[in-house]
Amino acid sequence: MNTSHILAFSTCLKTTFRDMLSVDMTQGPIAEHVDYPVRADVSACITISSKAPACVVLAFDADSAMDAAERFTQTKSPFEDPMVGDTAREILNILVGSAQREISEKFEFSLPISIQGRNHEVSCFRKGRNIFCDLHWGTGKKATLFLNLPAL
Repeated sequence: MNTSHILAFSTCLKTTFRDMLSVDMTQGPIAEHVDYPVRADVSACITISSKAPACVVLAFDADSAMDAAERFTQTKSPFEDPMVGDTAREILNILVGSAQREISEKFEFSLPISIQGRNHEVSCFRKGRNIFCDLHWGTGKKATLFLNLPAL
């Protein structure tokens, strides 16, 4: 994995949201994340095994996570409903599976895990670099996609 792979993951996230949630996302700039700790209300993480292992994280605020879950399941769920975290995990699994077909470097990935709790610290990052981009939809809805890479 390298920094350019965030583009493939971002494209696959936009495609997943378009095809499964009927949402067109707008991607913000790609940057290196240097502010710690990273906080979210819902986060999902998947580990990638390859020559250069990585971690992909999808993070949401509560309103955005509930909106994604409602669109995904076609039912309204309060923040406390486990379906909200399950949706984040499933979306991440779908987008990484899609990216696997797009990226020339072959990789395997773990089962995704999700954490649901207001303003929790996303602590699955390893030492290294965190490349990220925000993807927006609707009014004020946002998902942040992180690619955690080994240090150079």
